[in-house]
Amino acid sequence: MFCFEIRIFAIKIKPELYKMKTAITHEELKLLIYLRLNSREKLTKLSRITQIPVSTIHEKLRQFSEGIIRKHTIILNSEVLGYPIKTHSVIKADSSSKQSLGEFLKKHDSVNNLYKVNNGFDYVFDAYFKGLNDAEGFFDILEEKHKVKKIETHYILDELKREGFLNREEVI
Repeated sequence: MFCFEIRIFAIKIKPELYKMKTAITHEELKLLIYLRLNSREKLTKLSRITQIPVSTIHEKLRQFSEGIIRKHTIILNSEVLGYPIKTHSVIKADSSSKQSLGEFLKKHDSVNNLYKVNNGFDYVFDAYFKGLNDAEGFFDILEEKHKVKKIETHYILDELKREGFLNREEVI
């Protein structure tokens, strides 16, 4: 296990975490962890924390944008925006309507994340709604127009963790 003292805490990284098929170096992994913690950090401060030269960080960011970093984005507070109802659903459609269901979910404004899955279901998705009536109306449309065989919906009561992958000061 590697241990690097960085200011008031240490980062411990198991070697197998950075010997993945992406073949990133330990230095790159360390930089990615700090970017996940605060992607708006100034390069000079990142350089001090990671002990990587600013010019190297700048070059690594350019390289990451070509593959490892898929999207620069923000995480919205849906409740403050007026969308307090959050759902997580798994859905199975008739084989004749599977593709149209996928297209509908991709285009619908309430759907935040959409995944194609296996093991008895076709899609998993998260959606946000202004109220229960909006949510129920959305699910009624799904069942009526897309020949849904089975759907399981869970209303999210509290978000316990979000965007936690490679987002800790200490990776075990």
